Amino acid sequence: MGQTASNCRRGHRRFKIHESREAWVGFTFPQPNGKMRRFRLLDVSVAGFSFETDLPFDQLEIGTTLHDTTCQIGECTLQGDLLVMHATDSDDSNICGVLFYPASDADLVKMKSLLAGLELGS
Repeated sequence: MGQTASNCRRGHRRFKIHESREAWVGFTFPQPNGKMRRFRLLDVSVAGFSFETDLPFDQLEIGTTLHDTTCQIGECTLQGDLLVMHATDSDDSNICGVLFYPASDADLVKMKSLLAGLELGS
C-alpha cells in the first residue's frame, strides 16, 4: 500500500512512505516563536521517523528538541515532541532523523495503530 519495510540497524522496522501519500511533519522554527514549517516524511518506525529539510544543520543539531509538533500520515494526525538523532547532508537533500515522543496516551495509541496497519500492509 505504497510503503516498503526495511530493517533498521537499531532493530526496528522502518516503513518508507511513498511520495504519493500525504505525509508531513510540522513545527515552528526557530523555536519557540519562529515560523510554522512543514517537511515531507520519508519513513516511520516505532521510535520515530525521518524527513527532508532545508533547515541549516547548525541550527538543527543532534540532541535538539522540537516541541509541539504535528505529524500527518494519511488520515492519522499525531501530536508530540521530537528529538533530533541524526542529520545527513546529501547531494539531493538534507535528511533529519528524530525520535517521536507522543503528547498524550491517545497519540501513542494512534501511533501504534498506524504502525500495525503498515505492518499488515507490507
